[in-house]
Amino acid sequence: MRTTISTLIKAKQLAQDPKEVLMYLLEEESDCLGWDRSALIGCAAMMIEGTPEETLEITEGGLKGLLRDGLVITEGKLVLLHH
Repeated sequence: MRTTISTLIKAKQLAQDPKEVLMYLLEEESDCLGWDRSALIGCAAMMIEGTPEETLEITEGGLKGLLRDGLVITEGKLVLLHH
């Protein structure tokens, strides 16, 4: 997936909630195959303010929350929206 300037601007407009950033990326920047899990977490973490360690941890927690809530699913290493 390619991170564009418009993607970064939109992410900054979000409430810095990792779940919102992850959902935005999955809804707007995903293809039909979904995102590679590590690429999704890395991309979302870069959009959230904080140290790299903090943002990676926060983003991991956000993804776990989305999985728990049933909003996303995983297929192997891919993360997809649950429709």
